[in-house]
Amino acid sequence: PHITIAFRDLKKKNFYPLWNEVCDKNFEKSFRAGGLTLFRHNGNSWDEYDFFPFKNSN
Repeated sequence: PHITIAFRDLKKKNFYPLWNEVCDKNFEKSFRAGGLTLFRHNGNSWDEYDFFPFKNSN
């Protein structure tokens, strides 16, 4: 699974109307993860930038 925190197609003028739609929504799912991967966009595609392993992620 992945989470997109923000993307360039969300303009400032649209942020609060969107926030008002989603701020009260809940989402719950379970999955196992060994760490968190941070990606950075190079202008054309996404590159793996860093990986943060979780402690005790067996």
